[in-house]
Amino acid sequence: MDLGATATHLLLLIGLILFRWLVHKEDPRSFKISIDRKGWVCFVNGALTGLIYIFSYVIIILLSGHARLSLAFTWPCIQSTIALGVKAFILFLPGVLFKEGLFRGYLFVKLSEKPKTLPKAVAVTSLAYVAYSLILHRPPSYAVTYGVNTFILSLILCLMVYSSNSLMGVIGKELAFEIAQHLLFAQNTIDELNPTVLSLHLDASPLTGIAGNIETGLAFSLVLVLGLIYEIWHVKSHLGHLRPEN
Repeated sequence: MDLGATATHLLLLIGLILFRWLVHKEDPRSFKISIDRKGWVCFVNGALTGLIYIFSYVIIILLSGHARLSLAFTWPCIQSTIALGVKAFILFLPGVLFKEGLFRGYLFVKLSEKPKTLPKAVAVTSLAYVAYSLILHRPPSYAVTYGVNTFILSLILCLMVYSSNSLMGVIGKELAFEIAQHLLFAQNTIDELNPTVLSLHLDASPLTGIAGNIETGLAFSLVLVLGLIYEIWHVKSHLGHLRPEN
């Protein structure tokens, strides 16, 4: 979590908004971000999905014996966790808004406007997202696994936007996932006076991936494949409801 990266993403987000306003004559209301009841329901559902993903990964690696989970349920640790979570929310928010606004809110939407272009739109958007993520993060190990997992994750996010016609779900999912991952690995990646309530310690391997970047682990690949199967089923159900009755 880097203040410089947050500032960069904030500038990029402003640039994206200006680009869509000047070139496409779109105002922020057309960005598929709404704060009405439906939007918040999508946001909360997305956040819960993100937490399910990360804790499914935790369960898999704990059962494999390649990780240890520490619990420190004391008031100083609770305070530290809350403070770090709020800080993470503020610093991660511009990056999540920019990524989702660019890839799922702009590129994917533009590519999927015509009939029967959904598969192409999902694939092209996801390949672009993988390239962006590899350039941004450059994982020192397990880069291939990271690339594949990022591709599958983008497929899931595209399908979520397609079925809900909103970015609120994917924003909630990405924020909850990033914050939870940051808190779990805080002791591995930053120097904190007090530990967080839950701390995850990995024995780095192809199964677990790298601390602070579980997208590099094969255990997370399994979680994503199951998530993708669910999203495909969900989209098919959504399309079935849209078909007119004879």
